[in-house]
Amino acid sequence: MATFEELSSEEDVEEEEEANLALMASTDSDADSEDESESDSEATDEVFSDCSKPQLLTALNKVIEKHLRVLRKQKALQERLNALSEQEDHFQ
Repeated sequence: MATFEELSSEEDVEEEEEANLALMASTDSDADSEDESESDSEATDEVFSDCSKPQLLTALNKVIEKHLRVLRKQKALQERLNALSEQEDHFQ
């Protein structure tokens, strides 16, 4: 069985970081809260000014795809755990 470290490659980490930036940017643009001070909003705009909307959407799509892959792996591992637990019960 592969460990978490083996499942994560350097490329996945980079994609996840890029996607997290995209998610933060989209969340921030959707929030547009009146409680935010103008200086906070300006600072956030500066952080994400280097990323275009298509880049952010691409990154978001990548993180969603990775999330779905992880969910599938988690489901398979959970099924395996359940099967092993049932086998263990038979030995007791």
